[in-house]
Amino acid sequence: MLRFLGAGGDSRAGFAELPLQSEPSRPLAAAAIALEGRTAEAIVDLGNDVPISMSAEFAQRSGLIGDRRVSTALNAGAGDVSVDRVFSMRSAPLGPYGLSQIPATAVA
Repeated sequence: MLRFLGAGGDSRAGFAELPLQSEPSRPLAAAAIALEGRTAEAIVDLGNDVPISMSAEFAQRSGLIGDRRVSTALNAGAGDVSVDRVFSMRSAPLGPYGLSQIPATAVA
């Protein structure tokens, strides 16, 4: 469970809990999200500097990068280098919160 709390840890009205699922085959917790109306399961990684990261295949198949400005970024990981696409998601609600213009990366 991911809890959104007020200052000092207060669990006041207007804050929410987001149910997370985990499985032995996937050590990171996941949550159901909606990416511009497309439902997806997302891994919650609070240590990642990219708010939304997805495979380039998912982004292309879902039509998320076809009609907007797209930039590129060099991504170097353990043993691999790729050129990824960077763009803004128009909307990606998380629990009861309406998020908009969220930076996203389509990993090659």
